[in-house]
Formats: sequence, C-alpha cells, structure tokens
Amino acid sequence: MLFSIIIPAYNASKHIENTINSVVKQPFFDYEIIIVNDGSKDNTLEIVNKLASKYMNIRVIAQSNSGASIARNNGIRHAKGEYIFFMDADDIIVENSLEKISNILNENKPDILIGLYKMINIDTNAVLIEKDNSISIDEINNRSKDDVMKALSIRRLSSCPWRYFIKRKLILDNNLYFIENSLVEDAIWVPMLLTKGNTFCLNEEVFYQYQIHGNSVSTTKTFKFYEDALDGCLILNDYRKGLSILEKRLVDTYYMMLLVGVMQDYDSFNDENRNYVDKWLSDNLNDVIKASNSIKPLKFINKFIEPKKTLLYLGRYLKRKNRID
Repeated sequence: MLFSIIIPAYNASKHIENTINSVVKQPFFDYEIIIVNDGSKDNTLEIVNKLASKYMNIRVIAQSNSGASIARNNGIRHAKGEYIFFMDADDIIVENSLEKISNILNENKPDILIGLYKMINIDTNAVLIEKDNSISIDEINNRSKDDVMKALSIRRLSSCPWRYFIKRKLILDNNLYFIENSLVEDAIWVPMLLTKGNTFCLNEEVFYQYQIHGNSVSTTKTFKFYEDALDGCLILNDYRKGLSILEKRLVDTYYMMLLVGVMQDYDSFNDENRNYVDKWLSDNLNDVIKASNSIKPLKFINKFIEPKKTLLYLGRYLKRKNRID
C-alpha cells in the first residue's frame, strides 16, 4: 500500500464527506484513509462510519476530544502505507493528483515529497492563492541535502503538515510524532521533519486545495498560544544541537517565526503577560541572538521573519528593561 491518508475530524459534519469524496473519486486506489474522530459533538462519526461501510479502504478510529496532534499521532500508529499524508477534514485533493504523486514517489522513492497548494474561501468562492510558488522544482529535485536545506531555509515553507508525503519509516525511525497539547505543534514538527529527510522531491502541480470558511478555526489568540510559541522555541533550540550548520539554519527560521509571532503582538498584552515574555527573553536572550545571527545571511520574503525586525523588538525590550533596572 502506497499511502496512508490520516484525517483528524472534530465537528466536521458539514465538510467531511466532500473531503473524503475528493479522495475516493480519484482514479487511483493504492491507499487507505484513516479518519480519527476527535470526540465530535455533531454527526461527524455517523457520516464517516457510513462512508467506511461503503469503502473498504476507510478506517475510523474514535477517541475522546484530545486535539489534532493526538489524533494525528493515533493515526500514525495505525497506518500501514509506505507513505503518510495528513489532510484537514474540510480540505480537498485536486482531481487526478494522487496518481501523479504516486508516479513521482514510485520513480524517485524520496523520503519526503513536497506539494503545492491553492487556497480558497469556500463561502465566497474567492481564490486567495491560485498556486503556491514559494519554492521551485529546480531547488529541490536532484539536489543534495545541503542544497535542499539551504533552499528551504530561504523559502521557509509554511508549517502545514498537508504539504508533505512522508515515508512512514522516516516518521517511525525518528519518533516524529506531534507535540501534544500545543497550539503551535505544526511549527515545531515541520522543521524536525525536514531536517530528518535525506532525499526530497517537489510536485510542481497544485495537488491540495486549502479551504477557509466561516467555521474555520478562529484566528483569535489566547495567551496560551504565545506561551506555546515560546515553549516551541525552547524545544527547537534544544533540537538544533548536533545538527549541521544548514540544518540549524532551517530550524532557526521556524524558531524566529515563532518568536516574532509573539513579539509583534507584545504591545497588546496585559502587564502580567508582558512580564512573562520579559522573563522568557531575559532567560533565553543569548539563544535568541544566536538564532537571529544564524539566519542573517538569508533574504526573507516574509517580513515577519526578518532578523532586523526581530532585533528591533528585542531592542525595545532591552531599553524597557534598562529603564526598569
């Protein structure tokens, strides 16, 4: 079996059937679908059980509401395919994509295949991203690992698990499970995944449609998000030890992405939360500067990861700290 497609589902009754249909209607059949029902309170479980009774290659796993990370990890443990692929329960696979991807995988046998996506608002039918062109095939295919690490550091792909088809053996051999009970688990998992891979391919055609809608996960952030982001920085800082220079640089781009995500919202925090961030910066300032220096040679398109911008925020912190001291 080539693919295990893992889909965590929580209160996904409105979209889950379309998601599954986008897979089962492909002219390709060498896969299994593992749907992990994450304690849904609507009729998601009823819908997926009905689909599983219709299609022999669909399996349903039920768990109490524990979050997407635990659901994905549960799916990994049950997977049997040579490659694992994660989907969101409200997205779809573009027509005829799985067969094209299978041809690439069978021909090249990469550890990781990177895919391109489009993004739409299904409430308005507005196309927000027609084709993600953040990286090119010339930067990935038939390149050494060092070349790929350099390209991925410069491009800093979005931390979405559904961009990747991953050898199950790579996940199991390196214990690449998702951090549980974190709101930033993807931003921790993706750089770990990419640095563990040795061979890569890029599918240059859009294969995945990322869909946003009125019921999408809210972008309103509680302070737990920022706490988790800072914890994620600590995890990545510890993980980078022992990596090559280029691997460290890749990890540091995600480290700085998490940190800047905190610092750019600093002014909106209350005093207690600012004090929390101040203490974290005081305790970890040397590591922050090290990570910032690591990525200075890179030219970032994404303005929120520019070291200059990061150091501006840190400079504001240091001035404020000196005034207090």
